[in-house]
This record gives sequence, C-alpha cells and structure tokens, in this order.
Amino acid sequence: MAPERNLIANDRLQYIENSLIFASRQTSMPGHPFRFDGVERRLGGYPTALWGAVGMRGYYAGPGVRVVDSARWIR
Repeated sequence: MAPERNLIANDRLQYIENSLIFASRQTSMPGHPFRFDGVERRLGGYPTALWGAVGMRGYYAGPGVRVVDSARWIR
C-alpha cells in the first residue's frame, strides 16, 4: 500500500480481512493459518506451544495451552 501524502501509510485495509473487528459468534473467523494453529493445539490436547507470533494463535489456543514466545529467544 502506498504511503499517503504525509508519508504515513494507512495499513488498516491491508489487515482488515484477518481482523476480529467484524467477528461474530455465528461465524468462524478469521480463516487464517494462525487461527488453525491455535485451534489444532487446543483440540489436540497439547499443553504447550512454542510460537513466534502469539496473538491470534494464543487467542484460539485458549487458556489451557501455555505459549512460549519464541521471538524472545531468537537473536
């Protein structure tokens, strides 16, 4: 997406598809690979996960899964 005239990029439209802003309880959103990672971890009975991008994965994994942020360990 091209920067606006004041050189500040407006990335909202780029990420809106995977945003939870339009989520509802009637639909299964978002259809993103990170969501599937989290659901798989939760339903698979795995108590821990080592992920670099925790946000959406951790949300869908739920409170029963302990997540270690691997980005903290990579240098």
